[in-house]
Amino acid sequence: MRAELLAQPVLETIISEIGKSPESVSWVGLSGSKARGAELGTVSDDDLVVLLGKNIDGDPLNMRRLDQLMEAICRATEKLIGEKGIMPVFASTIRLEDAQMALAKSANPTDFPIHMIHLLVYPSVEAAIAFEPPLLNRGLFGRSLTLLGETNAAKSVEVMARDGERAEDPNLSLGGLDGISDNFRMLLANRHILPAEFLGPQVIHVLDYTLKWIMAGEVERRFFAEPGTWFEIFEGFAKIRGGDQLIALVKRIRQERADGARDLTTVSTLCREVISLWPVLTRIRTEEI
Repeated sequence: MRAELLAQPVLETIISEIGKSPESVSWVGLSGSKARGAELGTVSDDDLVVLLGKNIDGDPLNMRRLDQLMEAICRATEKLIGEKGIMPVFASTIRLEDAQMALAKSANPTDFPIHMIHLLVYPSVEAAIAFEPPLLNRGLFGRSLTLLGETNAAKSVEVMARDGERAEDPNLSLGGLDGISDNFRMLLANRHILPAEFLGPQVIHVLDYTLKWIMAGEVERRFFAEPGTWFEIFEGFAKIRGGDQLIALVKRIRQERADGARDLTTVSTLCREVISLWPVLTRIRTEEI
């Protein structure tokens, strides 16, 4: 069945391009009905689950490997459009899947058929445990068909999920980074079809919202205040060691949001800066007071 699936143009092209940078991933699997043996051709989308390769930099989202993977996805996209006459759309979260498809259909600059690929990417085994509930992990990693890499990597997630193990890295387990990761990946993978008027404001809103309530919660924890506005949050957060860095970044995010957030290069840069400062925010959130 694996050979038959990989003969299909979308999967063949994506897996071939990822395979050119094998260090980028430790495992790629196909989940969903196709992997469970559904009749070929009756399912219109593909569900890819990816564990990134060895994290040599130690950052929470394994950005070097993520960038390698996304470069491969972009190469595959160019081939699918230019050689196969297929317009791919990459969904990273079910929350936006329907919106992405509706926008893709209205924005499609060609008459090529649109093909949805659910692209779930986890920086590490521990990230998968932190980001998803155990039952979902057991399905994603225990019942998926291996397309690339070692099945042992997927098996380790399944075993940890069955044993009820939890992630120990607070960067992953405290919450917030998963949603940022999903939206950042959507931005990187769909520039060829989804309009900047959607991608930019969507991603910048997630950054703004995520940081606002994490930072507000920390002000409340430390100073027994209940901040409801950014002004009140900034006033309290400025008293925290390292807080100025995050305040300065949030001000840039809010300015970009006010400007319309249509410059996707700027939005992407802001995402990367939030991710790079995430350990600072985690240190603040876990600091004893």
